[in-house]
Amino acid sequence: MARSAPSAGLVAPAAEPTKPTAGTTPDGNTLASLVRRSEQQIATALPRHIPADRFARVAVTALRSTTNLDQCTAASFLGCLMTAAQLGLEPNTPLGHAYLIPFRDRNAGVFECTFILGYKGIVDLARRNGVTVVARTVYEGDEFEFEYGLTEKCEHRPTLTERGEPRAYYGVARWADGHLLHLALPKDIEDRKGRSKAASSGPWKTDYDAMARKTVIRMMAPFLPLSIEMATAITRDETTVHYDLERGDFIDVASDDETTESTPAAPCATCNDTKQITVGEGDEAHAEPCPDCAEVTE
Repeated sequence: MARSAPSAGLVAPAAEPTKPTAGTTPDGNTLASLVRRSEQQIATALPRHIPADRFARVAVTALRSTTNLDQCTAASFLGCLMTAAQLGLEPNTPLGHAYLIPFRDRNAGVFECTFILGYKGIVDLARRNGVTVVARTVYEGDEFEFEYGLTEKCEHRPTLTERGEPRAYYGVARWADGHLLHLALPKDIEDRKGRSKAASSGPWKTDYDAMARKTVIRMMAPFLPLSIEMATAITRDETTVHYDLERGDFIDVASDDETTESTPAAPCATCNDTKQITVGEGDEAHAEPCPDCAEVTE
């Protein structure tokens, strides 16, 4: 039986183009395939002692082993991966150098990748610049004496019996012509943790002590001789960074150290400048000192 021709004037509706989803590139490929296609650019960013194929395998392993990391937007995942590559830090490995952690952007309804610097990562970056730095935890039962001043003093004798709760954290840094001591209390660490969207997941949940000690070194950073690498690592720590593969460059560096939500700029509580964002939401929103004023008060 012959089939009848379609009625004149009737046109089948055009199929809507498929929109890229989280966890895929604009052309619909997976993030794992994106890593493999980006090996040449990754190789350009990496230090010479790290092979690009090894770093790519580490990245693919991270995608498979970290829940929801493979659901992150391509730009944010690649941005954080390229940051780790520039710093020569392998992410999401037992080394604890750096982490790529997914966080849900509630406004956009997608997962965004965030770069988190690990304690061992910041120690390694300092060492490359000729700075020996270590941070330690003081527990209940430890003998501990700490003094600032012209005759600074730091003596710590850990208890040989069962450890109690943390009482303090301190850092010691030495370089060719100087040294630095810094003391932080548990409340200081909690305050810093509370300003990060990584507070309830990732290494803050699984490796609290290491993250607390890293935070001490970050507090010391403004007074240390910093290399470009270390300055970049501290600036991008706990941030979402976007990378444009076509342009071969970073799009932005959106800091998440202060808040998880996009909130409008507010005048600094100290100098009335608008260099920082409001912390908190609703009735709990408040302006904190801008970076310049905060550095002076620390």
